[in-house]
Amino acid sequence: MKRIVKGAVVLGLFVSAAAAGAICGHDGAGSADDKQMDAVITITENTRVSAEVRFAMCAHSFCMDKKIFSGMTKDEFCEAFGGRVLEFSSEEVRARKLIYEYCPEHLILKSDEDGQLKVMRPNTEGRLETVQLTGTFLKELGETGKKRAKYGIVLENIGSVRSVIAALKEKE
Repeated sequence: MKRIVKGAVVLGLFVSAAAAGAICGHDGAGSADDKQMDAVITITENTRVSAEVRFAMCAHSFCMDKKIFSGMTKDEFCEAFGGRVLEFSSEEVRARKLIYEYCPEHLILKSDEDGQLKVMRPNTEGRLETVQLTGTFLKELGETGKKRAKYGIVLENIGSVRSVIAALKEKE
């Protein structure tokens, strides 16, 4: 499920990222000779690689290991990374990707399509994966708790699940 993020801060990040570099394979700039050169240039063990992934919902970021990109051309890198390439040469590769979700450091308590509460964790692409079923259903919660559980509640740690569920069950 995609999350719609409201706020000027996230929009500002997106606009800044768009101004900073071209989307992989869709920049439209450069001559045919430039594009031929891009196909010849590959990432080597000596190439400095900065492939940064940022998560909009928590503002955390991490850099991907450059070893996974070794031997790739620009087109291959763009397909594997999927973000914006700011620079691509045999000496240095700089790229960024913005994901509109929490990072894998966060746990989220959220209801599924059957109304059961699950503890979920985003993967590195921002897709939520189930960590634990709670055995609690939306129908057991107060009205405010139902609304919050549908959108998802960020948890401090797995140990806080029971206390959060107890608070959600409180009737208004």
